[in-house]
Amino acid sequence: MKTATELAERINDMYQGENWSGLNLKDLLADISFSEATTLTKVSNYSIASVVAHIIYYLKSVTNNMESDDVDIREEKGFQIKNMEGDVDWQELLRTLGLAVANLVNKINDMDANENIETFQIDRNLHAAIEHCYYHLGQLLFLKRMLRSAIP
Repeated sequence: MKTATELAERINDMYQGENWSGLNLKDLLADISFSEATTLTKVSNYSIASVVAHIIYYLKSVTNNMESDDVDIREEKGFQIKNMEGDVDWQELLRTLGLAVANLVNKINDMDANENIETFQIDRNLHAAIEHCYYHLGQLLFLKRMLRSAIP
């Protein structure tokens, strides 16, 4: 089992650090314009912005239910995004992503730093959050490449 500190570091590295994939969410999203963020492609039902909103929803759900046996993640809620009208809204969504990651990392760090996460459910939920974010990191990279190619 990982300690709380190790899991918090993995989540933070997925967002803004060096990790096994060589890519993190913050850097991947940094140069995406509002137009790119809100454009749908032929290969996905979701825009980059809606995938980011989904990651935020998922991280907030895990944070709010960290010790629960049932983290209720509903797909129909997870990809909902408010009407975005410009770059200010896109930048706010990115800021909210950073806050969602920071809140989860802080909640984990509130646990004893050297304590093993002995509750199976907490350990499982945190590993699921990490894997979920890496899945969508790949999806976001794919969407970004599609938008910047001649095949939107």
